[in-house]
Amino acid sequence: TIAAPKALVTGAAFTSDQMADCLGINAVDVLVANHPPIQASVGVGFVIVEVTAHGLATLAPNLASCQALDATLTGTDIRLSLHCYVREPLNRVRARMFSTAGGIIEDSATGSANATLGALLLSLTTEQTAAYQVTQGVEMGRPSLLHVTAHRAPDGVRATVGGGCVPMFRGEVTL
Repeated sequence: TIAAPKALVTGAAFTSDQMADCLGINAVDVLVANHPPIQASVGVGFVIVEVTAHGLATLAPNLASCQALDATLTGTDIRLSLHCYVREPLNRVRARMFSTAGGIIEDSATGSANATLGALLLSLTTEQTAAYQVTQGVEMGRPSLLHVTAHRAPDGVRATVGGGCVPMFRGEVTL
């Protein structure tokens, strides 16, 4: 388990149409009742997008639309990374993360994105702490389970993320 380096900061909000265009889904599958698609960070920036279960299952990012939106971003987080999620019962979350501008079509377990998500979700409540189980990577055949906690601190909402891993390879580099 690691702690995110910074408290939650939020930035630009985006429209359902902008996100639908980037994600290759219908605008009705982009949910805005809890928050708009919003730029957020606890160290690394993401656009956090709540979607329907159907929307999450059918995401197909449009590279040209992502690049066009990426070109409009300003500030320290200059790469468009889209972290999409669906809330499930018992503080469970299903998520997918795409960073087409950064060369990552889809990631199976994005700790920095899920820490940001946990902090954002807590910030939308009056609770002092929260814990979430996030499943990611299912659609790409690499299911992952991450454990996210968030808490209110004097400097804002902070988060941690953790989980187990299986070594897939080992290497050595001689310089």
